[in-house]
Amino acid sequence: MKDILIFVEVRDSHLEKIGLELLGEANKLKTEGVLVKAVLVGHKLDECVKVLQTKMVDEIIVLDDEAFAHYNTSNFTSAVTDVIKEYDPNIFLIGATSIGRDLAPRISARINCGLTADCTRLEMEGDILQSTRPAFGGNVFATIVCPNHRPQM
Repeated sequence: MKDILIFVEVRDSHLEKIGLELLGEANKLKTEGVLVKAVLVGHKLDECVKVLQTKMVDEIIVLDDEAFAHYNTSNFTSAVTDVIKEYDPNIFLIGATSIGRDLAPRISARINCGLTADCTRLEMEGDILQSTRPAFGGNVFATIVCPNHRPQM
């Protein structure tokens, strides 16, 4: 199984809590030999990197540029897509924030992979991510798998 990549969202030079929660989930999912990698996109990220270094993350990919000082759909989509193509993870996790909800489907379309939104549980079966989410108005839960395309989002 390849690595797990997490988009750790930064707003106003601070890490968003959801990214740290996703790092915790990634560490539950990983097996021997799998690395948990975080991608930070923003500007003046030194303090964010210091905080992230204290968390359970094997590698931090930092995209620090003035062009990323404020969220821009096109810039962020291109940058994160390039990171995914370069690092080729098995799994890519992104929080369901307003930025995550804008960014995730665009990345998914560019790299031709599936996307399961609003997951409430993540589990592994072999190298297949099982993403569980509410369906039919929350009356039932559906577990979704994407066995043929990577990364699994």
